[in-house]
Amino acid sequence: MLNQTSRRESRRPSTLEAAALGPWATGLWLALVCGLAFFHGLFTLAPLDKTEALQIGIAETMLRHKAWIVPAWNGHLYADKPPLPYWLAELVWSRFGLNPVLARIPAALAATAGVASLTWLTHRGCRQDLPARETWARTALAGTLLAFSPGWIAFGHTAVHDIYLALAVLLALGGYALGFGGASQRNRPLLGALWIGLCCGFGFLAKGLLGIGLPLLIIAVDAAVHPASRRLLLRPGCLALFSAALLAVVTPWAEALISGHHLAYIQGFLGFSHLQRATRAVDGHAQPLLFYLPVLLGLIWPWWPLLLSALGQLWQRRRHWRQAEGGIERLQQLAAVWLLLGLALFTAIPTKLPGYVLPLLPAAALLIATAPRHPTWCLRLVSLQLGLVSAALMVGLISLRLGQLGSYGQALQAAPGGTMLWLAGGGGLALLAALYGGWSHRGPQAPGRRWLGLLSSMLLLVSCLPALARPYRQLEQQPVLELARAAHRRHGKADVLFVLGRPRYSVVADAELDTIFGSPLNAPSAKPMSSLANWKRHGHDQEALVLGSCPSVEALGENPSLGITLLEQRRSTCLARLHRKSPKP
Repeated sequence: MLNQTSRRESRRPSTLEAAALGPWATGLWLALVCGLAFFHGLFTLAPLDKTEALQIGIAETMLRHKAWIVPAWNGHLYADKPPLPYWLAELVWSRFGLNPVLARIPAALAATAGVASLTWLTHRGCRQDLPARETWARTALAGTLLAFSPGWIAFGHTAVHDIYLALAVLLALGGYALGFGGASQRNRPLLGALWIGLCCGFGFLAKGLLGIGLPLLIIAVDAAVHPASRRLLLRPGCLALFSAALLAVVTPWAEALISGHHLAYIQGFLGFSHLQRATRAVDGHAQPLLFYLPVLLGLIWPWWPLLLSALGQLWQRRRHWRQAEGGIERLQQLAAVWLLLGLALFTAIPTKLPGYVLPLLPAAALLIATAPRHPTWCLRLVSLQLGLVSAALMVGLISLRLGQLGSYGQALQAAPGGTMLWLAGGGGLALLAALYGGWSHRGPQAPGRRWLGLLSSMLLLVSCLPALARPYRQLEQQPVLELARAAHRRHGKADVLFVLGRPRYSVVADAELDTIFGSPLNAPSAKPMSSLANWKRHGHDQEALVLGSCPSVEALGENPSLGITLLEQRRSTCLARLHRKSPKP
């Protein structure tokens, strides 16, 4: 039975007492939140270099060549990732046409599905111990916190693999809660085992073995603490159903790889993508040991004070963990294991990237939403952060009117009518809402109204993001894409395009030329990002195109063996024709 002390604590007056909602109000609110967070401005930016543009380019290559098993791009094998996100992009393109940015639609839907799954899990855990209206309020809070986390918004807007892995982990742990007592005393072990197997298979196709290992590790540790869950989990029928479901999802692709003799891909997928990343830092992604701690807090900004408070409250009740058999405290324990164990696992892996900890954000939102209380100082610290950002937006608009933001300000002023008014109104209202949520209330109704102010402030700030992103597309992305299209029109006898400086993978699709990232004066690297045929021509073609920053392009002309003819220029980026005066030895 749930420990009586913790049960009484969970029935204390709620910080959400004044924000009680019903099922219809919760559904409508979360629909608004998800629409604004994931679909508003989804296509504002062109594909982002390098990762998103690379992943979209791989999906385009698979679609054009009708090669559904092995990812490839720009003439070379790409063994880093499994193919599920590419398949999802191709489904969208088959319905709406091959527009690269449409590949973001599955990512936005995955982010929305994650919010829906978290609300279901929260409601299932809270309904045993809390009144119905407060249960719905906490359910709405969990989904809103996840949807309004910068990490979830960012990866919900980009066509990369991380959001699919995060969704798979969330769904698998939801199946564990359903079947083995993680959030309910009405266990359905067979259904839970089947669901976990399906979700782990989905995770494998999204990001590889991590999609299986991460949820199973969390489940194993949680079950080790709770004998009842462990006994259910180890039933032969559950293990058989889990294995059958996992194999049913994974086997078709694995069999196609083996039967097609794609040994090079298998070696790269298991060797580089898994073994090397797990044992040493690759591609220059070495970071300090505690790298993920500030990253995690940044990805859940501005809610991190509430997360630290929730973890502290859970630690105070640590002596009663084994007595919790279901309900809200059991759900909190699962979320704590999920967050802390995942953080420890990613910290131990030498290769570190911010997106790796994305699967931990639902656990953070769950811990905050189910905390027995939210201290006033935490809510005020959240309010202070939102207020400072809103004030910074207003100061930026004032500086723009004074002509102090340079080309960015000019691009913002040239945006479609109403943009400036929208930003001014949104920033001002966000500032007022943050102040309202932090300092304007006292009494029993204060906590709920504070939450109303904080969430409203975040909603207004999120609504301003597409308007703030448009100048970046105009100033940074559009010139490069225009020159890539110019390269396609004006390539003449040049069959190769060299891209200098920071790799811009987005140019490949628009240029429709064999592309090499690097200078024609440098020796090929050990891992060329182009086809073998192109690389062999690297030093022998008499004519090629070069795209890069104007100083780097002009510097090539200083070599006596090369001649440079400037073709077009967009801002500080140039496209030039390279003439090799004599073959490179």
